[in-house]
Amino acid sequence: MVPSAETLPATVKRTYKVNDIPTDVVVQLFADRTLVCISQLSGRVGTFLNCSMEFSIIDGSRTYNVSPLLGGSDDPRLEVYARNITERIITKQTPANSLETSSTTPSVVLLGISLKKRDKKQENEQSTFRALMDIVSEMYDEARHQIMSR
Repeated sequence: MVPSAETLPATVKRTYKVNDIPTDVVVQLFADRTLVCISQLSGRVGTFLNCSMEFSIIDGSRTYNVSPLLGGSDDPRLEVYARNITERIITKQTPANSLETSSTTPSVVLLGISLKKRDKKQENEQSTFRALMDIVSEMYDEARHQIMSR
């Protein structure tokens, strides 16, 4: 039996040059979570992190929880990437006049990531971060558009 297009996850896959480093990025939207893979190591992913958001009904705050699932998590940048990607995705899912995401909107991101070793220049590190956040955000929008056009 062949699955129908409606049951398959929306997938966007691209390769970019980020600060002259070939970077593979995949965004897949599943019913219960979003998968984001970022690799600067020829498509290999070294660490998988689970990042979720909890909404407090008491004070309206959001709490982000990042936990490693596979691979090494000795690089503190990875948790920063996971939290920021999750925050951007959840912000896109939340209506402008609402404080919390809908109960049908997934608030879990599974991030697979492998980055080249840190550059000694802090500005390259920051520009890589900003570029990857913009790339993932754009690709997420494209994947959502695929779902809406089904």
